[in-house]
Amino acid sequence: MNSYNLIFLFFLFLTICVTAEDIKRFDTKTMESDDTITLRGGEEFELVLYGNPSTGFRWDVSEISDSSLVAIISDKYEDDFETPKPGENVPLGSKKEHIFTFMTNTIAGTTSIEFEYSRNWEQGTENYFKINVNVIE
Repeated sequence: MNSYNLIFLFFLFLTICVTAEDIKRFDTKTMESDDTITLRGGEEFELVLYGNPSTGFRWDVSEISDSSLVAIISDKYEDDFETPKPGENVPLGSKKEHIFTFMTNTIAGTTSIEFEYSRNWEQGTENYFKINVNVIE
């Protein structure tokens, strides 16, 4: 291996290390509604809620008290069970993780994010979760 290849590999490694971000993940299994988390400005974080979308219920962000401090980037579902081994069946109607990804703004302040678990064709809410976000500089 010549010196150019070594230099290239070194810079490739550096680029990967610098761009790989450690996204903070908050799991509602270990939190209470109305808990407060503290994050730096410009930080990305995930909040994991649990539900069963096959029943028609889903989690939605119902309110962000100060949307200048926090923005939603994405939300997605992931299975909340181990991948079955070959020949095993996938559990039907099983619980899934609903993962919301947010980004904090670079200004300091406090906001709250409220979630509702409901069916869009029914009145009322089956469940509710609130998280307070303290953004520091």
